[in-house]
Amino acid sequence: MCYYFLMAKKRKEARAHAIKPETWRGIGAVVLLALALFAGLAGIGKAGAMGTAFFALFSSFFGTAYFLIPLVLLGGGVLALQSSENGARLGIVRTVGIVFFVAGALGLTELFFPARGGLAGAGIAGVFISLFDRYASAIILGALTLIPLLVIFNARLSLFPLVRAWQSVGARFSAP
Repeated sequence: MCYYFLMAKKRKEARAHAIKPETWRGIGAVVLLALALFAGLAGIGKAGAMGTAFFALFSSFFGTAYFLIPLVLLGGGVLALQSSENGARLGIVRTVGIVFFVAGALGLTELFFPARGGLAGAGIAGVFISLFDRYASAIILGALTLIPLLVIFNARLSLFPLVRAWQSVGARFSAP
């Protein structure tokens, strides 16, 4: 009986000294932000030999949409920082949203700028064009790029600001 009491006490002490989930999210945020800076520096040729190799590999895969890599890593770092501040988890839904955003953006890049979306963009655009034709593919890929942004940032889409802006532009031109 005394053995079980001592073991329970040791487990409780071990949990008290364990790293908190908020700390792990903070570490993840720092790693993502550092990777974003590295990827950005690699894109402009200022990250040394490893950066040159990184850029060569990922620019062949992502094409001219390589700039999405630092942006996605930066966004992931910011989301991780926000989640560590309010105690929420980044979550699988936001992670899947990031993947869909990148896939849609690569497909759109290849669709509008042929041979510029890299291998991934060519594959994504090729599948959509073979299934839906070019114009329908643009609409679907546009939705697959916009919807994940709403999910990632937990935002709502509202047409009222657009309507007000359109009305103010119209009022300027119609006023004498």
